[in-house]
Amino acid sequence: MSAEVRAQIERLRQLRERVAVLARQLAERELDARLLKLGIEGEHRQAGATQTAAEREARVDPSYIAHERATAALGEEHGRVLAECEALRFGILLALAERSGEPVV
Repeated sequence: MSAEVRAQIERLRQLRERVAVLARQLAERELDARLLKLGIEGEHRQAGATQTAAEREARVDPSYIAHERATAALGEEHGRVLAECEALRFGILLALAERSGEPVV
């Protein structure tokens, strides 16, 4: 195996570790979003709003919307890194197949 392929494999490992970190961050943000929304709903309920009105207000609360936008950006980064992993993986397979003369799977 060439030094270049070894370097690509190491890069792929690093990227996959980044994917795992991003996946965990996304899961934590999902939980944080639920808690944030529940807190906002609770505030509105304590102020006398009905459950339905409190839920509606929570969905349009600026802090909740900002949280969701940041989560969407993190999700986009996660998808980008996954795509980079797949492209690198394919490049490694192609390089190995070219060296061995076997077809790419």
